[in-house]
Amino acid sequence: MHRVALGRVSGDRHLNSAPVGCKGHGFADPLVVGQRVAEIGPLPVRSDTEYTAVYLEGIFDPGMTAVIHTHSGPEAFYTLTGETCLETPDGVLTGNVVIVPGGPPMLLTATGAVRRRGVVLILHDSSQPATTLVHDWTPKGLCPR
Repeated sequence: MHRVALGRVSGDRHLNSAPVGCKGHGFADPLVVGQRVAEIGPLPVRSDTEYTAVYLEGIFDPGMTAVIHTHSGPEAFYTLTGETCLETPDGVLTGNVVIVPGGPPMLLTATGAVRRRGVVLILHDSSQPATTLVHDWTPKGLCPR
């Protein structure tokens, strides 16, 4: 199991992506000053699998959805503003921190009245794509729009 530390960075250096106990792309430059804002985890990983980390910023207006997709490893969301609702075949996950294990199809919906802004970590099996579109699962519409 791995934990991810999220932080704010000040100074003139930028964080492109970073390893999290796995194969990753590394830092463009070392961090100058940072402030931890959250620790997310543990992330459900297998010890016999090599992972690659993909970091994203997600900005969704209320009611927007992502395409239905899956990942070969865990995905962790940290919502900074707005609200997140993630539907999987097992039900709904909500809150500022959402962790979904690799495998199940999912549909992300920005709920609430405020633009959803968040950061995302996809920790995927290095031998597989980070994201795979899903066409054989239909969500039940459990997340409000």
